Amino acid sequence: VIHAGYLNGAYRFVDGGEQVTDILLAGITAAGGILMKNAAVTRIHTADGRITSLEINGEDRIEADQVISAIHPKTLLQLMDPHAFRPAYRSRIYGIPETYGMFSVYMTMRNDFPYVNRNYYSYHAEALWDTYEPDPAGWPNGYMIHYSPLSADPDHTNAVIVNSVMHWKELEPWINTRVESRGDAYREFKQQKAEALLDLVEKDFPGMR
Repeated sequence: VIHAGYLNGAYRFVDGGEQVTDILLAGITAAGGILMKNAAVTRIHTADGRITSLEINGEDRIEADQVISAIHPKTLLQLMDPHAFRPAYRSRIYGIPETYGMFSVYMTMRNDFPYVNRNYYSYHAEALWDTYEPDPAGWPNGYMIHYSPLSADPDHTNAVIVNSVMHWKELEPWINTRVESRGDAYREFKQQKAEALLDLVEKDFPGMR
């Protein structure tokens, strides 16, 4: 949950985590690298046990000796030639059960909202992680809440983030869609989820709304 408290603690980035992206991008470009947007890797080509090139958007190719993947292992296997990995390895990866997803609410707070230097984990069900089953009618049954610190005003926050376990199956109607093209039904779905989650948060933190 948020990278296990940014590596096993209740740590957070002052003024937001987007700084990590900015620093990484600056380092990549300083070393001669290029950031490509709207460039989906649609195929990873291999030969003799090594990667040879990446296919971009089903058209262009980028030659590469080494590739770092940060996507789901099952998705990675789907992009590669069947012979790139041994059948036993592919079978093992595809046989691993999926973990849960998260639904997040990002709240922009008024200027005088107090900052709290801790994370809260609220559970309204027994053994939340072990027995969780997708039950939209009974959702949510727990959440984690995180306050973002500000360097200019350490006593107040401008953002509060709430995360709750949610099953992927609830999103199946929109599997093959893209951001900002999912229609009113998707926006209504998100709004209903957000309202239900905020109702639960309000019980623990009166006035949060």
